[in-house]
Amino acid sequence: MWVGLSVSNDMELESAQKSGADYLGIGPIYPTNSKSDAAEPIGVDHLRKMLEHNQLPTVGIGGITENSLTELSKIGLGGVAVISLLTESENYKNMVQKIKQNIR
Repeated sequence: MWVGLSVSNDMELESAQKSGADYLGIGPIYPTNSKSDAAEPIGVDHLRKMLEHNQLPTVGIGGITENSLTELSKIGLGGVAVISLLTESENYKNMVQKIKQNIR
């Protein structure tokens, strides 16, 4: 079984590195309506900086749209975790394929 942690700032990232977690979710990257208690968006620039100090497999989380996939695919994420992108899609299967094509 894998154990993942969500982190949204540098202090949480540092703690997570020492926690024994198998992977991290970093974000929210963008504003999100899926989680009412989400932290303030960190933005792509801060995500890049956090990835420089990260040694664990990482997925991006928070406010990810179809339009942001291309940008996120260029910064070294292992993947993305999405809610609205799928729940608001007319066809889950097609959207999953689009995500996979963009993140590789």
